[in-house]
Amino acid sequence: MKKIPFVLGLILVAAACNKTQSKSDADFDSSIFSGNQSKRIAVENNSAITLDLKKQTGNHVLKMSDLVDSVSYLPLETTEKSLIGAVDDIVSCKDRIFILDTYRGKNVYVFDKQGKFVFKLPNGKGPGEILRPYDLAVNEKKRMLYVYDAESERIVSYNWDGQFIKDQKTPIRFKNFEYTNDSSFLILAYLNDNIGLPEEESKSQLFVVDTTFKIMSHGFPYKEIETKNRFFLNSHLRSGANNLAYSPRFGNEIYEFQNDSVFKKKYKLDFGDDALTEDEFFVDTNVFLKNEKKEGYKYFMGDYVENANDAFFKINIGNNMPMLLFYDLKTKRTVSGSTFALDNPNIPFFSTPAASENNAFVTVVESIYIAQLKKDKRRYDKLPLDLKSEFKAITENSNPVIMYYTLKKF
Repeated sequence: MKKIPFVLGLILVAAACNKTQSKSDADFDSSIFSGNQSKRIAVENNSAITLDLKKQTGNHVLKMSDLVDSVSYLPLETTEKSLIGAVDDIVSCKDRIFILDTYRGKNVYVFDKQGKFVFKLPNGKGPGEILRPYDLAVNEKKRMLYVYDAESERIVSYNWDGQFIKDQKTPIRFKNFEYTNDSSFLILAYLNDNIGLPEEESKSQLFVVDTTFKIMSHGFPYKEIETKNRFFLNSHLRSGANNLAYSPRFGNEIYEFQNDSVFKKKYKLDFGDDALTEDEFFVDTNVFLKNEKKEGYKYFMGDYVENANDAFFKINIGNNMPMLLFYDLKTKRTVSGSTFALDNPNIPFFSTPAASENNAFVTVVESIYIAQLKKDKRRYDKLPLDLKSEFKAITENSNPVIMYYTLKKF
């Protein structure tokens, strides 16, 4: 599950709890493999983009007038049926917006691109019902929605209008997944949660499975040292405008899916001597909490989003301070900062990207921030009239607003 960043740049490192027990040997059989055994994922390393971040300090102020080219807002309809508890993930497509609410609403809410509520999923234990949706994936071409129900360990499939198609028991426990093409899913497993598998597969973090959840390939094994600190820096799967990517837990690389058995290293973040080492990270959690307050080191926090023009990375630069880094795919230049200036009247809020669609970043503005802005007459009076109209009906109890923004060339 991918957590949505907080508005106004408030960025916290989310705790990742191991919520399930490891499966026993008896829970697995050879029928979960597509062939006699699964392939090992191969990694191509020869064309990675290296981002030299040794001199990046995060002291630069990101001015919205310099950074953002265009921005638009989409309020989501608020009704008794459509009221969202919290946004844990978002997928924005041509004609649908999918909102994952794992813990409060325990549902998936679907809206059209005018913000009108379309449907939510039925709760329960029966066919087509869900108990606790932990992640979602979409196939926009076939207009299909896939939801992982962590309680029943099933992938439940629906069409674009919410009609139940089928459900599939998942033999592997995992934290999030993405649809890759017409024949497979990419799934990211928990550390040490699939020990009943053959030894090599049981230590893998990534699996490619077919639509019946038979394992086609596996790779990116975890290290035993990683189990010393299980609570910080989640690994991530991320589906972007042009790619499907994996950023390992505690790693300065991002890998791009090529096919069912090949990944390519796409980015290497070079921190030089400031890079946090494995021995400094994989320690007792309390020790790490003390260490990360110190200055003089950098590590990749795992958050990465890419659209058709730009990529975003979130990096910790010591003293528990996040640095936001944007990379222009065409000019190959970067801009970064830990603070920003809201000097554009069309941008009274700023939040780090949670998703992407085409050349835009997508994020969420909680309604409480808009309600607070409306009470601040000095700031609110400076808003353009069309933006005031957009926000007119919003109260602190309304559903959130989806924010789309594109970046200028830098």
